[in-house]
Amino acid sequence: SKWASPDMFAYVLLMYLVRELDHPPTLEAVGHLNLGFTSFALFCIFSTVACLGIQAPELPASATALAVASEPTPLRRKLRSVVSFVATFLFVAFAATLAIGASLPCMALHLDLDTLFEPA
Repeated sequence: SKWASPDMFAYVLLMYLVRELDHPPTLEAVGHLNLGFTSFALFCIFSTVACLGIQAPELPASATALAVASEPTPLRRKLRSVVSFVATFLFVAFAATLAIGASLPCMALHLDLDTLFEPA
């Protein structure tokens, strides 16, 4: 699937990050990608390769001529303006929620500072 492959790379990068954080006894970070990840990676690779073999069907000549020759009706023109308004509203809502989400923390790393310093 087209959305599963980026997830696979995100898992690999997250595992790299976790492994680089492993500094016992101050910070212990253990992560393993087992058989489930291997199966998921193979699914991503094979589904991408399988999709390369799918070809779109050709449109019949009559459907192409009909699409070019048709004049938009008043209802269609009205529908276009409604769709434009809804799309603009959804974009503004998306931009606002994206800005709010980007300004809020979504991950945190808490360290026990007492373990970082030797007792006096």
